[in-house]
Amino acid sequence: MSDTVTIHGKVSDADRTPIFMIKVRALQDGREVERTYTGEDGTYSFEVPRALTTLIFDTHETLTNARDWHPSVVANIDPDADERDLRCDRILMQVGTATTDEACVDALADTCSVRYCA
Repeated sequence: MSDTVTIHGKVSDADRTPIFMIKVRALQDGREVERTYTGEDGTYSFEVPRALTTLIFDTHETLTNARDWHPSVVANIDPDADERDLRCDRILMQVGTATTDEACVDALADTCSVRYCA
């Protein structure tokens, strides 16, 4: 069993258009253990110690698109002992819009209870 797990995914809007420069942070026991930003294709990836991990998808005020998206959508991931690669895709809701009921629920959700978040 590996002591680390790779967490990766894609951040997009409700139309599945990738969102560039979203800050993705991984926290364990309340401490930040890794941080990255989404690429032009909306993807991110990092390796973290194997443990319950909270992912925070944030739009920090210094980012050029910060006012476009609701910040701090959270997902909690608890990897099984044999998992080495976990995917967590997130859909962010644009400020001032509510295209679907599902988008509204996703913007308010604080955990992801399934193994692969989408």
